[in-house]
Amino acid sequence: QQRRTFIGYVTNFRLTQLHVFNLLFAVMNGAYVAPKRPLHLGDLAAGAILLVVYIWWYYGILDRLGIHLYPIFSPRTPLVILSWSLIVAACIGGYHFWKGVLEEVQEQEE
Repeated sequence: QQRRTFIGYVTNFRLTQLHVFNLLFAVMNGAYVAPKRPLHLGDLAAGAILLVVYIWWYYGILDRLGIHLYPIFSPRTPLVILSWSLIVAACIGGYHFWKGVLEEVQEQEE
């Protein structure tokens, strides 16, 4: 029953719609609306700092309170190293992907 409730919560239409539209609006704003500028390593560094702050908050506060928003990131699972490595790889890959997209959009506008 708890598993069914959890699955129902994470696949809720409103929650899914919110995340899908957030991604869509972020892409539209970043690539087509906001002033165009190429990404640089400072942008990657800012993302890395936010990631580290989130890790501190997640492990230092939420984990101690017993709040596990993402069970795969729990330090008690053997997948923690793999899961955090994938997050770091996604940040670096996302940086390179969006850098290429923004450069391409900038070239098309010129």
